[in-house]
Amino acid sequence: MLNDIRVAFAIESTQTLNGMEEAILALEQGAEDALGLLFRHAHTLKGSAGIVGMKRLESYAHTLEHRLSAFREGGKAADKALCDALLACKDRCGAILAEEPITMGDEASDEAMAEAPLSAEDEQSIRDLDTALGIESKAEEESAPETTYRDQARKAVPELYQGGVRVPDAKLDALVNLVGELVTVQAQFTRMASDSADRSMQGLSETLKRLVGDLRTASMDMRLMPADSLFSKFQRLTRDLASELDKEVELLVSGGNTELDKSVIEGLAEPMLHIIRNAMDHGIEEPEARLKAGKGRRGQLRITASHEGASVRIRVSDDGRGIDCDRVHRKALERSLLAQNDKPSKEEILNLLFLPNFSTSDTVSTVSGRGYGLDIVKAAVERLGGEIHVESHMGKGTDFIIDIPLTIAIIDGFLARIDDRLFILPLANIAECYERHRPDPSIRERLIERNGEFIPAINLEQTFGIARAKDPGDSQEMVIATAYGAKIALGFDKLLGGYQTVIKPLGELAGHLAGISGSAILPDGAVALILDVGSLSRLAK
Repeated sequence: MLNDIRVAFAIESTQTLNGMEEAILALEQGAEDALGLLFRHAHTLKGSAGIVGMKRLESYAHTLEHRLSAFREGGKAADKALCDALLACKDRCGAILAEEPITMGDEASDEAMAEAPLSAEDEQSIRDLDTALGIESKAEEESAPETTYRDQARKAVPELYQGGVRVPDAKLDALVNLVGELVTVQAQFTRMASDSADRSMQGLSETLKRLVGDLRTASMDMRLMPADSLFSKFQRLTRDLASELDKEVELLVSGGNTELDKSVIEGLAEPMLHIIRNAMDHGIEEPEARLKAGKGRRGQLRITASHEGASVRIRVSDDGRGIDCDRVHRKALERSLLAQNDKPSKEEILNLLFLPNFSTSDTVSTVSGRGYGLDIVKAAVERLGGEIHVESHMGKGTDFIIDIPLTIAIIDGFLARIDDRLFILPLANIAECYERHRPDPSIRERLIERNGEFIPAINLEQTFGIARAKDPGDSQEMVIATAYGAKIALGFDKLLGGYQTVIKPLGELAGHLAGISGSAILPDGAVALILDVGSLSRLAK
């Protein structure tokens, strides 16, 4: 029971602290309701701490609440110094949360902690806040809450446990895995029903298919989180880095309501951190340099997220100095990463930035310059089954573009066959299907014309080395697929129709095979490969 309370309080207090940080940053930007929101978060933290017997945190939050009341009554504008002090107080709340044990239910501990004093660091942060507010410090006289622990507990219980049931990630993962297996069994039953003349069995099959589909959608939705849950963490990072680097930077976020699987959210935190630090240090110039270049003093860092078919595209852009490809080329020659007579394309030069220990910076700072970072980014993105590339223009800025497949265990696909090989295309990538006369196999077809548009063609037989065992016939069924705004044409012997399938990961030997994102086991036990349209579209280049 006590462990469940610890978990619930840890989740609730983390959300409250994140809310406090967002409110402080909004207050600095002049948001009208930010102070009231910050006050409510501090009040919630105080009451919640009282429930679980964290007297020191309760006392500190109570003192902070008094300072916010004084600030509200004083009518002073929130300047940078005040917001720095408020952020430091929020950080102290987090430190106390990590240091102080939960004593709820332990009467001996409750008695011992009844008069839990603030630490020297706690009191110093309050004095710094007093200085920023322009008032005399009175931390000691306000350190003890006016109400007792039991009174606070009775008042705050509903507040702490609002919002539904909290379910551990492991249980959600288990549910999704079970639904995945159920989808496979349902597909087997549907196939049996279609081969049967029993109408009642066919009706039952349709009902089962609908119910399994609804269950699948519900279980998937439980794992989805808005991208804002990741992006909101970078507001404070951007602010602190700008202060450290003596730069003026504005972070703009769009597409924050784009929903991602929780595993993607967790996996993107580290690479996004490195990209933002890199943009802040190397990309965006100092205010004076920006003015000389005809730009505004304040640089802009943009994070956008959007769904692109069966994938999510995240773009981190800055309007800074851009990447000097000539400098990158020279550094690569110095390190013998390129031959002297090589003439790489701009894209190949920019890809050198992702090599381990590669850096164009001549100095090492606390932020970057050691050559570590972008290689970590690339490795982390590839672990998620995604890809990353860079676009840059000198004097205008740089874009880091991350394409991540929807790593959800079950997808809607379209089953297709080439000879005796089976493939599944994600339904979200399919734009059009049609039949045509099969072209002469001796002619390498690079482009096909469709509705007045020339579309790159991918020969899957050559790409995957398929050796035919039988004559394909005179006709060919084509699929026009889209990914990241580009189209490609894929040819098959036969399109077998829609199919809902469970994604099975490939083994280590085939895990990085271009054009394949996973596999699926069909009702008859056959294995189909799931095509990665985004990867195939890059092969067409």
